[in-house]
Amino acid sequence: MRDRTRNLVMAYDARRLDVADFRQIRARIHALAPDIEVFLVSSRSPALSDVRKVAERPTLVFSPTALSTFRPMRGKVYCGRAMKKSEQMARLAAVGVSVPKTAVLGPDTVLDPAEWGDYILLKPTAGSESHGKGVQLMRTERVRYIAPEDYPPGHPGRKGPMLLQQFIDTGSRPLHYRVSTLFGEALYAYASRLIGERPPLDAPDDVLESACVATNGGERDRFFYEDEEIFALARRVYEAVPEIPLHGCDILRDARGGRLYVIEFNPRGNTWHFSSPRGGGAESREALGGRAALVGQLGAFDVVARVLIERTRAEAE
Repeated sequence: MRDRTRNLVMAYDARRLDVADFRQIRARIHALAPDIEVFLVSSRSPALSDVRKVAERPTLVFSPTALSTFRPMRGKVYCGRAMKKSEQMARLAAVGVSVPKTAVLGPDTVLDPAEWGDYILLKPTAGSESHGKGVQLMRTERVRYIAPEDYPPGHPGRKGPMLLQQFIDTGSRPLHYRVSTLFGEALYAYASRLIGERPPLDAPDDVLESACVATNGGERDRFFYEDEEIFALARRVYEAVPEIPLHGCDILRDARGGRLYVIEFNPRGNTWHFSSPRGGGAESREALGGRAALVGQLGAFDVVARVLIERTRAEAE
């Protein structure tokens, strides 16, 4: 076995994932790349001895989420970070990735149906959007600004501005695709479809505006898929934001013309759903058959090992 010449640091937040995943990936990397030493370091409470030892060789640091209190002494760093949806959309649109037209709803907002289409999705920027709360479909002509204090108690609109998004009609049973990528390589891919049907678009306003239209807001089916067109689009998303390694791309397909749109890519990195302990990720994992099914769909841990070996050899410093 030749001497190790490079270090790879896999930093983790134990609140977001089970470090056992990283141990399995480390074993794969050590078997395939005898030139790389792999360190597992807590991003929240790193051991000082590890921080110093890592600095002895050219290093690459990978973390799905922000590094928190871990401050590497050397090395190229790839980690997650928070990014406003408006910035996400701007980064994607700048490289030609199709995104729904999006804006923050303000007191002076006036929408032209000729520009936005006949229907709008109103979405919160804070609170419980991850569970579909506060997401509302309405006719564009009916959109009006509501002051935060005028929303009912518990509505996420009281905590932050509301976002306007061009409505992409995915069919009578709303459907969205999730593909998780690491440096643009697909790790898993599943879709979510509401079990109940959305009201027809010519329904009365009160029916339309009270309907569940977010696929994460109601009872839904989840199923694995493989679609090279969607995977290629996810690779373009990574190319638009290459400094963030782990993306959870949410993608819609227009039911009429088949065009794909990216609605977000979750750059904070809380999409390591192989072992995320709670929330929608854990629910989806169990609905899809558990951790082994999610890892096995596309051979995720083998993909991670291969990609991190390539990056470490090319970019450790």
